[in-house]
Amino acid sequence: MNETQKIGKTIIYVGGFELPDKNAAAHRVLAMAKLLRACGHRVVLLGITREQESVPVLQTRVLCQGFECYAIPYPKGLREWPIYLADIEPIRQVIQGVGGADAVVCYNYPAAAFIRLRRDCRRNRRRILADCTEWYNMLEISPMFKLIKGMDTWLRMRVIQKQLDGLIVISHYLQRYYKMCPNVVCIPPLVDTADDKWNCEPKPRGSEVTFVYVGNPGHKDKLAQILEAVSDTAQKYPCRLWVIGATWQDFVRLNPEWHGRTPPPCTVFLGRLPHEESLAYLKSADCSFIIRDDTRTNNAGFPTKFVEAVTLGTDVIASDISDLHLYANQVPGLYLTSDVRQTILRYTAEHEGKTGKKKPLPLFDYRNWLQTIRKLEI
Repeated sequence: MNETQKIGKTIIYVGGFELPDKNAAAHRVLAMAKLLRACGHRVVLLGITREQESVPVLQTRVLCQGFECYAIPYPKGLREWPIYLADIEPIRQVIQGVGGADAVVCYNYPAAAFIRLRRDCRRNRRRILADCTEWYNMLEISPMFKLIKGMDTWLRMRVIQKQLDGLIVISHYLQRYYKMCPNVVCIPPLVDTADDKWNCEPKPRGSEVTFVYVGNPGHKDKLAQILEAVSDTAQKYPCRLWVIGATWQDFVRLNPEWHGRTPPPCTVFLGRLPHEESLAYLKSADCSFIIRDDTRTNNAGFPTKFVEAVTLGTDVIASDISDLHLYANQVPGLYLTSDVRQTILRYTAEHEGKTGKKKPLPLFDYRNWLQTIRKLEI
């Protein structure tokens, strides 16, 4: 660490995160903010809000876990999108309002605004970095947005982020892609194990082997495959599946081949739940699922649900995607599989009637990543 790094900097973290915990981005950014704060930096957060009407950005100031936080309205109609995608004036106002900034970190930021912000930072001798946690495949989005989203992603991933002062990437897939760029560190999703939510009371459950799925099945996860496999296993061994993040109606809408059928008796669809309540179910269950295809999208990202399960001591049955294989020797309860049905059957047979004490692992506590973040030149 050089001498300039020893002096605490003021960092503006900007992106589409909705504090305090209304999307996965918020969890990522808060943990990163704590990590940077632990290095002696002052971190100011500028995210989005879906609740309040448009007001001057400096009037949105609130404190969240000790951080100054500001927000701009998330677009509600087509007329508002061009402004959201290109306007950097709120960032300028926040920088001025907090007395200046040494660096700006952009979380998966829109390309048009990114270009303007990079130019503005260069002009003001301010460093600009990115926190890159995704690389969506354009085949996975609707044709209506393919052109706009495709160009935005192409510019951000292949052009703009290669011209910055530094990069934080969430996976080794992205680290390899940006290997020719200077000042790149790889940091997975992090948590603060001192947060009360990790001490939540587990939900009541029966003696049967209990599985849980937590997520948004409309995007990455193969929930239908999980449902079929658990349902088949339930014919031989007592087991249950909690589904969090979707109702049965949501599932059928996404999987029309299930239309006219009823939920298998072993399943309970709980719909969308507050984050802390979903953690309580995750903590109570024996095993969770991360079953996804081997795609660029899934390999470039890193499943937050894996981090949460490990932190709570819950086993995980997962596809071999992203960096999960790197934790095979560190996480005894990780089962990487290409045959979901057989793995679930074997797991249920081995764990029937067992109620072993869980072993939460602090692998992803942000305090364990101080050495890594200190390699980043802010």
